[in-house]
Amino acid sequence: GFEGLITFHLIDRPMVTFVLNLNGSINTNKLVQANPNAPPGFFQSGGFNGYANRVGYPLYGGWQKPLLSWHTSTVNGYSNIVTASDIVVGDTAVYLGPTAPTQTLAIAPTLELWRHRFRLHVVVEQKGGYNRLDYTTWVGCALIPNCVGAAYNTSDPKTLAQQAAIQVYNVAGSNQPFFNSGDFTRLREVSLTWNIPQELMQRLSVASGSLTVSGRNLWLWSHWTGGDPETNANPGSLFIRTFPVPPLPHSFNVRLNLNF
Repeated sequence: GFEGLITFHLIDRPMVTFVLNLNGSINTNKLVQANPNAPPGFFQSGGFNGYANRVGYPLYGGWQKPLLSWHTSTVNGYSNIVTASDIVVGDTAVYLGPTAPTQTLAIAPTLELWRHRFRLHVVVEQKGGYNRLDYTTWVGCALIPNCVGAAYNTSDPKTLAQQAAIQVYNVAGSNQPFFNSGDFTRLREVSLTWNIPQELMQRLSVASGSLTVSGRNLWLWSHWTGGDPETNANPGSLFIRTFPVPPLPHSFNVRLNLNF
């Protein structure tokens, strides 16, 4: 992998300073060799999650039999029904891509005003280059049929696609239609700091002080179908699973620093 940090000092004046930090990385991995006696579970890790270790591919890559085509039928007078005979599924599992981010980029501008009296700091983070299983939707649709596609027949393309995805799992044990891009951009942090004037601090017999108001995980931009692509029920592992972890919470903090 590669990682780099670039800092731009765009404005440096007594009343205004503006610094822009860019921090990015590219990180890939590949299984180059395996013991011939390695147990089958080593190659098919994660079971029905669709993650597998294959020589020449990333660890815990996505591997599933693909949905090749599907159409709808009319059953007992009800139209827009996708049955088992309406789908065509490939016979062999195909590579769906890495299941962990391979690209990251953090943009962190800092603006200071009035001789560093006020400091505004923002962090926007982007992660991409991977596909992952929407485990939560898969559980609610295929494993426990409780989503719209499992309960209603409508002409809505999303509902029809859910019906087809459910049949793929029922027929072939594949959850390939529940895989999609986990790429996202998140407003990671916004903080505003007030460096309290020295005159006020002296009256309180304090050497220096600052007051900071901050918020984290404030906004998310993503085409991910499952809520929050950054959640992981297995932290610290390449085996990423979203269920049953809730989305990252918004958090707000007020911090007062006093130096005596």
